[in-house]
Amino acid sequence: MSEAREHGLFPLDLVLLPGEARALHVFEVRYRQLFADCVLAAAPFVVVREHEGARAAVGCAAEFERLVQRTEDGRVVVVVRGIVPVRIGAPGGPHLYESALCTPEADDDVAVDAGLAAAAVSAFRDVAEAATGTPRDPRVDPGVPLSYAAAGAVELPGDVLQQLLECRDENVRLAEGRLAAALQARGASVRVVRLPSEEDGTKNGADDYLVRYGPGELRKLFDAAEEPEPLAPDELLAPASEIDFAQEARVVLAKHAGD
Repeated sequence: MSEAREHGLFPLDLVLLPGEARALHVFEVRYRQLFADCVLAAAPFVVVREHEGARAAVGCAAEFERLVQRTEDGRVVVVVRGIVPVRIGAPGGPHLYESALCTPEADDDVAVDAGLAAAAVSAFRDVAEAATGTPRDPRVDPGVPLSYAAAGAVELPGDVLQQLLECRDENVRLAEGRLAAALQARGASVRVVRLPSEEDGTKNGADDYLVRYGPGELRKLFDAAEEPEPLAPDELLAPASEIDFAQEARVVLAKHAGD
């Protein structure tokens, strides 16, 4: 099991994935201090989603990759890159910013299905062509799972991204992302449903959950599922003045549970 280490927390209403680069505007004094501390110590920090007062239990360790702009009053625009999912534990020592003991979350030891990988790349090319007019493969950096590389190049609702970040099975991520991308590219309405596992860790398929808990409980999960908000055309590309990854097409993917 990986050792827990203390990292500064950067709570935002977004989800960063491993390998993904984002431009962030750092203006609060506490986060400017976090930026300075991490750069001087060559240490990572953790981007964690905080939405409507609720903070996720899993975030993404990240590093400050480059400085884009610094203003006279000390604000900075920086590019950060995700490294690895981490589970956030007990609060850390006193700082101007929040910190916590964080443990890296390793993927399950499974062989990646070549068919799923090829289908995921094919779906990504279709989505990229639909969004930009040009088919292209996802950029996959060394050590970054294909599922994260593809999802980091498209626009996802926060709840879907968080579920993707927390999933530890690459084949599940590939299958779900491929299916959702294909459906979305063809105009389908995709909803996010997560079937909870049993207390002993046993996973539930839709039929398993139906037998164990009945149609009423399954319907509650369906009723609570959220449909991703449609993207405006001008939201598909990041501003070129802020980050050099502006060509990244952004479309909606979704996740579902079950083997």
